[in-house]
Amino acid sequence: MKNSFGERLKIAFNQAINADIAKKLEVSEGAVSNYVRGRVPDAEKLLLISKITNCSIDWLLTGKGEQFVDSASEKIVKVENEGNDIQVLDGALFSINKVNEFYGNNDEDGIDALEVIYHEVMSLVKRRKLKFKQVTSQLEES
Repeated sequence: MKNSFGERLKIAFNQAINADIAKKLEVSEGAVSNYVRGRVPDAEKLLLISKITNCSIDWLLTGKGEQFVDSASEKIVKVENEGNDIQVLDGALFSINKVNEFYGNNDEDGIDALEVIYHEVMSLVKRRKLKFKQVTSQLEES
């Protein structure tokens, strides 16, 4: 098990140089340097890293569990369309439990990982509220 998010990020990208990782993630080399030093990216970038590398978010965040996603059995927070809201929430709960198991309650990296999950769930809530308002508006017009 590799100890830092940065080490796992480099492994996920097959030890690619920061410039190559930056191009794939559409971020600056400076952002990738921050990630390599251990800063956890925002939820959107974390999901993109998982999608590009096929690495489990749990593994990326904690180093525990299987590195690669087994789509049949791995619960992972992955937003690809609005139809999988329950999977997103299920994955978020699963990830929160794994982060708590690994980091406990007082570790800064653990708090960063939980913030990533929180922001993804809040993004889902905002999308659902917007969708609800659109449907309600359409019904009122009818």
